[in-house]
Amino acid sequence: MRQRFWRGWLTERLPAEIGAKISGVAEREGTLVIFAESAVWSARLRFALRELESQIYAADSRVHAVVVRVLPRG
Repeated sequence: MRQRFWRGWLTERLPAEIGAKISGVAEREGTLVIFAESAVWSARLRFALRELESQIYAADSRVHAVVVRVLPRG
């Protein structure tokens, strides 16, 4: 359920080309982990998330960190 929330939340706020490259989302012990399809998209996603970080924390007070990892679709 949380994955669905965050995926929708991110898709609404990120540029479409970046949102489409998210391969997964997980919430672990206060950390929002967002997976990108490749290292290139991971870097672009990290850059885009800098602008949204305060909004992410406001959307869920349990989240205190955001990290991006690579997870190819497959």
